Amino acid sequence: MKPRKYRLRIRLHRKIYDLLEMEALWQDSKIGTLANRILQEELARLRQVGLDHCVCGDEDAASARRIEAEKHPESYYVLPSFDCREKYMPTHGRGLDTKGQVTLLVTAEQLQLIDALFDRESGCVRGLYSESQGQTVKSYRYQIVGLLLHNPLLQELQKQ
Repeated sequence: MKPRKYRLRIRLHRKIYDLLEMEALWQDSKIGTLANRILQEELARLRQVGLDHCVCGDEDAASARRIEAEKHPESYYVLPSFDCREKYMPTHGRGLDTKGQVTLLVTAEQLQLIDALFDRESGCVRGLYSESQGQTVKSYRYQIVGLLLHNPLLQELQKQ
């Protein structure tokens, strides 16, 4: 029996969407399929190194973890800075910088990993909780955008 998959829907910034669209066209694939494959690859890398070896791009350059990550990049997972992720977050609704939406499928184990990353970053990332009929809802969009931007296909966007 296949493990249950959870759906995470996310609107993508037009620059991320455009790069995925070009690559999907080249691979003769769909954008959602490519985005799912990239997310699966990044979650596997993150799981391999562990959350203890995950460094946020905003950590002080002089911090011991940051220095260690630069010395041994294969043993660490360095997420893009929050400013970089914010830059590639689509505006609310259907703004000019929003191009499309994809549905990402993750297992319960992968969802726990994303949730643990969320909990780790919740003090730093803006706009993570929203009230919906008296309930607090978590939005994983900053974590997902960070994971996507970490992939070699999209890393060029971090330099812009």
